[in-house]
Amino acid sequence: MSDNLEGVLETHKRSLNFARSSSNRQLEANVLNKIGIAYKNLENYREAIKSYEEALTITREIGDRQIEAEVLSNLGNIYHLRGDDRQAIDFQEQALRIDRELGNRSGEAITLANLSVAYDNLGEHSRAFELSKQGLDLAKKVGDRYSEMVSLTGMGKAYSNLGEFPQAIKYYEQGLIIASELNDRRYESTILLAKSQAMYESGDTFSAMHVAESALRIREEIGDPRADNARGQLLDWQMAELTRPTTADELPKRMRELKSAMKERRRSERRQAWNRIKKRLMPVYVRIANIGCVLLLVLVFCVCPIWVLMLLFR
Repeated sequence: MSDNLEGVLETHKRSLNFARSSSNRQLEANVLNKIGIAYKNLENYREAIKSYEEALTITREIGDRQIEAEVLSNLGNIYHLRGDDRQAIDFQEQALRIDRELGNRSGEAITLANLSVAYDNLGEHSRAFELSKQGLDLAKKVGDRYSEMVSLTGMGKAYSNLGEFPQAIKYYEQGLIIASELNDRRYESTILLAKSQAMYESGDTFSAMHVAESALRIREEIGDPRADNARGQLLDWQMAELTRPTTADELPKRMRELKSAMKERRRSERRQAWNRIKKRLMPVYVRIANIGCVLLLVLVFCVCPIWVLMLLFR
């Protein structure tokens, strides 16, 4: 896991302590929402859900509808990442209703884009296309560049699933321009990987691998845990290319490249396995550290007075 992402999480946790000590419920809800996003970026979806649910409870208690809609949409994103797109749609539709009630056009545009991704995953590509188009039109109307970027990516995915790869690539490239403007490197890597998939499926293997390498490089530079996913996809394509029919003269070189790719693939799989183990063991380490601190404090408070008394009565 990235030290940078962990640092962001720790900063938010300190802000949460401040919000609670000052009894600022609105700030507490906002920070819990940010903590949920930080956990999502670290792929710790269980903790993300816990933070979002806490934030949701507070927003409903204080009646802050705008933050409530944002948290609902974020919850929908988490359930989508966990593969439960029906539940994701339920949360996104709740968020969409609130955004429309409040006239929050930017929030509505993003939620429409998120809904399109969930419907797309369920195979409802026409519905996904319609929602992406609504989101894109709205984002352009209100001048929200982030919403426009997300919607353009949704349009690209919709066209990809309809088999219209040149059109999909065109939308991805528009999204990449905005990602560069916003300096959103994390989302830039997401669009690059989606673009590489469209290129690969259209038969442009070498360009696809080049674009996927760019996505992987960004994820490694920013410490994104999803780097292993990009690396795995790239290695799959490399191995598929290396195992295609070849001439006798090319065979020795092809075999060396294939051996190297397989070695890198095994290394990547070991990295992914170790990251999964670390993610599961982290809460245990934290609990052990907390228990250790408590025991140390008990030891200090119990033993020190005894030593002081012994020194006094020598």
